[in-house]
Amino acid sequence: MDNPLTSITIRQLEKKFSSRIVFQDLNLEINPGELVLICGPNGAGKSTFLRLLAGLEKPDHGSIQFHSRNALVERHSRTGYLSHASNLYEELTPRENLNFFADIYRLKNAPQRIEELLDQVKLTSRQDDPVQFLSRGMVRRLAIGRAVLMQPEVLLLDEPFSGIDFESQKALLPLLNRINQDGCTILITTHDHSLLDIQDFRLVVLNDKRLAYNGFCRSTAEADAIYKEVLAQDIPLQSPEEDIEIKAPGQDHAGADSKSKALSNGMGFGDYLCQAAAIFKKDLSAELRSREMINYMLLYALIALIIYSFAFNLMEQSAGGFIPGIIWTTLIFSGILGLSRLINREYRNAAMDILRIAPVEPSAIFLGKLAGMYVPLLFIALIVSLATWILFDVNVFTPGVLLTLVLGLLGFSCAGTIIATLSERTRVREILLPVLLLPLLIPLLMACVYMDIDALNGLALSVSSGWFRILVLYDLFILAAGLMTYDFVIND
Repeated sequence: MDNPLTSITIRQLEKKFSSRIVFQDLNLEINPGELVLICGPNGAGKSTFLRLLAGLEKPDHGSIQFHSRNALVERHSRTGYLSHASNLYEELTPRENLNFFADIYRLKNAPQRIEELLDQVKLTSRQDDPVQFLSRGMVRRLAIGRAVLMQPEVLLLDEPFSGIDFESQKALLPLLNRINQDGCTILITTHDHSLLDIQDFRLVVLNDKRLAYNGFCRSTAEADAIYKEVLAQDIPLQSPEEDIEIKAPGQDHAGADSKSKALSNGMGFGDYLCQAAAIFKKDLSAELRSREMINYMLLYALIALIIYSFAFNLMEQSAGGFIPGIIWTTLIFSGILGLSRLINREYRNAAMDILRIAPVEPSAIFLGKLAGMYVPLLFIALIVSLATWILFDVNVFTPGVLLTLVLGLLGFSCAGTIIATLSERTRVREILLPVLLLPLLIPLLMACVYMDIDALNGLALSVSSGWFRILVLYDLFILAAGLMTYDFVIND
């Protein structure tokens, strides 16, 4: 790695959740390429501190600034992050997980890098087994490999060796030391100093809503003694060796002209499309392996059609006029089941956190998730249409009906991706999703049903031109809304 010389300046940082203050008035300077050990009792804010540095949380007061390559940024685009969760996709194998994140970061040496990491984390023999079948220690080792995959300039590790045996720890420490020697700034939180065999590092202790200690240590034994002493004190301890004044390399202080956005990483439109395609490919691979979403959707759709066939066959009037309503009711509610599982895949092990801090535009994430919903829905629509033909003896394979399905399901997938992501972070997501989504779909459903009625009656598309324009405008509007607002959807 070219020496990035990344330093971090933290000024008057304050964070609180509701009325509870996690810490306040926190000031800290972290030198380029420094190894920092962050300690503190439970609830001191260690994990929150790392999430603030990663850009996953916003401070209530104060600032965090990264000095790198003569630029001052509020969020670093090449930050490796590991939380208590694995940040991995359970349905994918270790190799597939690393391949996916390599595609997201657009690594040019991805195959070679992945081979090296699989060997370093001792998972070469299990590289083709789904992550859900690996032990907790194996998953943790893979998560560390994922965090250092793109050779980060800043590495944030939250309890990295939790659940890892001693031999695995010994194998991983040289990897972290090598990355640190290459110039990477590393911050590690831990409860147990004995897990870390490191030397010459900075010790930061958080306690009682404040920075209780900030100083240099030669060994973890020295750090353990200082930590115990700090917790026994009523006032903060300060190391006399602390270096306070840190300036960004090559500049005095960054003004407005020197600021840069974290995501402006030199990526073009081709990279943007490749990242969206990587997210879609990942979702498709996970679904083909687990068949979790498709099975739920297909089962619901077929049961609903069978129930409708019994009900309408008992009536004297023809069921033909009800076919469009039957089709769209079946597709919408089966699609809602699929949406919940599709978006939950990103949040199940906090993999969305990695996408949020990666150099990928949120709109590319939106397009990838949209495609991941749209393609399975088209497959379900094909099965529903075939079952409708068999059960009701009505041929729905007409150009007008097929056009309505293509456009209608696109609009549903766009709106559903936005609303499902919004509701996923709530406790009542299964209830909130249909409550928020169905009213938004009313214009789309009206246009689709009336266009299908005209098509099944043999009328030309020109007869339904008004509904067709509504459908197209709805799709364009909701697609544009998703592209422009998905950043707020996943970050706020």
